[in-house]
Amino acid sequence: VNHHYEVEKEVQALSDVHDFNMHEFNIMDGGKTALACTYRVQLINLADFGRPTEESYVTVGGFVEVDIETSKVLFQWDSFDKVALHESNMFHASDHPAGSPGWDYVHINAVDKNKAGDYLISLRFTDTIYLISGQDGNIVWRLGGHESDFEQDFTFSKQHDVTFVSSNGTHHVISFLNTAS
Repeated sequence: VNHHYEVEKEVQALSDVHDFNMHEFNIMDGGKTALACTYRVQLINLADFGRPTEESYVTVGGFVEVDIETSKVLFQWDSFDKVALHESNMFHASDHPAGSPGWDYVHINAVDKNKAGDYLISLRFTDTIYLISGQDGNIVWRLGGHESDFEQDFTFSKQHDVTFVSSNGTHHVISFLNTAS
């Protein structure tokens, strides 16, 4: 929308997502692209919980970057094969399997992009902020949570609204809301 709240462009939701998440929709590159959080339903094996013969549905958190003019997906990432179930603080090895849409085990709630093309995301139910490579989608580092790559002298949890304040490719200053539940 413009400054008069009139619609200027519309981006179509992806057909294969459970939810085009309401947490985040960032307009990037001077209005050329948009970042949005997504949720997909996925059936997974519970081997990470020591139960390799069982399966459960999960709601996989992720994000897309789309071309605003065409709604074409330029980059897509989700937690399915990158964030293990044991990183979640919401579900545990003793929990019963769930039917669709399943456990929301990560709950993505923010995505931002730096000039180097990497993405910063917040997964609320892992208490972790992740830097995602814009080249290959791999996790570059984790801040917080069970698998943090950093030693911290502070704690945070259930964070929201993670953004780059500045980023030069090797050093990043970020901001986020510590919900601290």
